[in-house]
Amino acid sequence: MIPLVPFYPSSYKLVFSEAKKLIANGAELPTLPLSPTEVGQRVGEKLGKDALSARKINLLLIECGLQIPIEKISKKSGRKKKVYDLTDLGRQHGHLELTTAKHSDGAAVTQVRWFESVVEILSEYLLLKAQKRG
Repeated sequence: MIPLVPFYPSSYKLVFSEAKKLIANGAELPTLPLSPTEVGQRVGEKLGKDALSARKINLLLIECGLQIPIEKISKKSGRKKKVYDLTDLGRQHGHLELTTAKHSDGAAVTQVRWFESVVEILSEYLLLKAQKRG
């Protein structure tokens, strides 16, 4: 790897200067999108309970109209596999991410990742659901 600092020292000074300002001002760094497992951990924390499983989170995301299940059949094994796609509403709170994995047919694997806003949505949904029952 070739260090770029000797070639562009003034650019790096500017970048470091701006970074220092952001840190000094307490600027929040953007959070990375969350997996269903991570969403389950955050929702559990928010509700003061144990983490919810990824399976439970995926079901709740369907109930809330944020994603839809799609059944795919592996060309190699013939087995059914459930994958998820975002609804229009879901696209406001998450996105599909390409992974380094490949399906047996060579197609790229995508995963749904969620923004922090979905933690609030699911937490509120579960609280409302609990109020209706009790």
